[in-house]
Amino acid sequence: MDNYGIIGNPVAHSLSPFIHQHFAKQTQQSLLYTPMWVEKNYLSSMLQVFQRSGGKGLNITAPFKEDVVNLVDTLTERARYARAVNTITFLDDGSRVGDNTDGMGFIRDVTLNQKMTLKNKRILILGAGGAARGIIVPILQEQPALLSLLNRTEEKAVQLTREFASLGPIRLANVSQVEAYDVVIKASSNDLSTLPKAILAENSICYDLSYYHQPEFRRWALQQNAAFILNGLGMLVEQAAESFYLWRNVRPAVAPVLALLKQKNAEKPSSR
Repeated sequence: MDNYGIIGNPVAHSLSPFIHQHFAKQTQQSLLYTPMWVEKNYLSSMLQVFQRSGGKGLNITAPFKEDVVNLVDTLTERARYARAVNTITFLDDGSRVGDNTDGMGFIRDVTLNQKMTLKNKRILILGAGGAARGIIVPILQEQPALLSLLNRTEEKAVQLTREFASLGPIRLANVSQVEAYDVVIKASSNDLSTLPKAILAENSICYDLSYYHQPEFRRWALQQNAAFILNGLGMLVEQAAESFYLWRNVRPAVAPVLALLKQKNAEKPSSR
């Protein structure tokens, strides 16, 4: 039986074991997927122990996604852009490939599960940290009309707009005047009360990258008359499906697992 798992601190709350176990059952793959809590100082040694024991792949969650960049041999293009790794594949030759499936998970959730398009849309990302960085390039590849960044620390947002300027229409959000956006993505803990009013266009989408219940963002979106209010549960399952595909070369069906998670959440409200 092939060994996989997820490393984080904390990690007990992770839904990844549930997701990957259902993916394995669905695709008739023989594997074991284990959550592993680790202290930061022992991250490198944990990877070595797991690999030497025959481990095939790992998911990486907070707070280690950026640290792992320096602990792999090869980075995929999307991991280089994100400067973060959430998926490691251990190859037979002993080398490690670091990838980032978060951005792909977001795009697949919006376009496939929600059946929406980002093309020609005006999009605002709240935040300029790792979560925002991971989705910028995939969003720009969808050819939006505009991608704006708004962050508490403007310097970080400026840095990102400069870094990705050659890839598409990205700039700082202009808070001094009202701008209507078709899509607002919450990628950090920005103070929503500081946002200008009437910031949403008609039939707008508000998307929280967190898959946990975030009541303040939902309240804000309702006050702004958002047409659609989404959380990151679909993104979570889609990025996991991409990791599973990288490891097993078979793409699991997302819909059945997503339905199970929604039912599970309905039975027991989640909180962070």
